[in-house]
Amino acid sequence: MIWRYPNKKQNKTDAYTVTCISARETGLPYDVLLDSIGSDKLFSGKPRVGVLVEDTVVPVSISEKPVVLSGYHFQNESLIIKWIKKYNAELLEHWNKKMTDKEILNSLGNMLH
Repeated sequence: MIWRYPNKKQNKTDAYTVTCISARETGLPYDVLLDSIGSDKLFSGKPRVGVLVEDTVVPVSISEKPVVLSGYHFQNESLIIKWIKKYNAELLEHWNKKMTDKEILNSLGNMLH
């Protein structure tokens, strides 16, 4: 899936390739977007996932102590934090390109069911 995001600093639209894990699959109240390029991006920043809250993608760090990176807090944020902590190792492997999109989906799929 291609996610288009307005880059206000450069007055353009950026496009990112992401893998979407639906709320139905995770049991979370939001879809979770995994950056398919991850650490290979020129300016990758901190490891993170995107949480689709209404029409806004909210970045949340992938770590043992995840935090919302944008300052945009949302309802049930603690559920997302708990989920990232639980799957921290797998999410970091995907971010660092040690797992493909298909591998992370299969891995998480096996753990979620």
